[in-house]
Amino acid sequence: NDIYFTTVPEGGWDYEAGSVLYRIKSGTDVLDNTYTFDFSSKSNGHTAQAIWYIGNGQAIVRVRIPADRSNADFYYKWDSYFSIVNVRTGAVIKKLNLPVDKGEVYVQAVIIEDGKAYIMLNEANAAGAIWEYDPSNAKLTKGATFGAGYDYLLRLDKW
Repeated sequence: NDIYFTTVPEGGWDYEAGSVLYRIKSGTDVLDNTYTFDFSSKSNGHTAQAIWYIGNGQAIVRVRIPADRSNADFYYKWDSYFSIVNVRTGAVIKKLNLPVDKGEVYVQAVIIEDGKAYIMLNEANAAGAIWEYDPSNAKLTKGATFGAGYDYLLRLDKW
């Protein structure tokens, strides 16, 4: 299988660079110079913070919403949303109709099981929830909820 990965430029100093997805083709150990998916240019300059493959060339991307850098604490504003992309064609298919997620973007927020994705998010001033996304029909279903007021929901794991 091919390997796809994304760059995340906000490493504490670079807030202008965008995210790009790259590919390493199956059976090789070098970047595929015929493939570059400039994610940020296709998503209003937002950056891809994480990516999870869901099958049939599609993946879920956690997308960071840029913070207002005029605020002194801009670096700690980590609001994000989730989109579906086609990694094979380099197309953003759609932004998922979910609330904005607040808190930490570098977390394990998605697991894939039995052809469905389970997405954990922490909505500001509301209960957090785990949402089920079925890529076969693009249906989102709200599942388990958590109490409101958490700063972070850090991990969603399957044991």
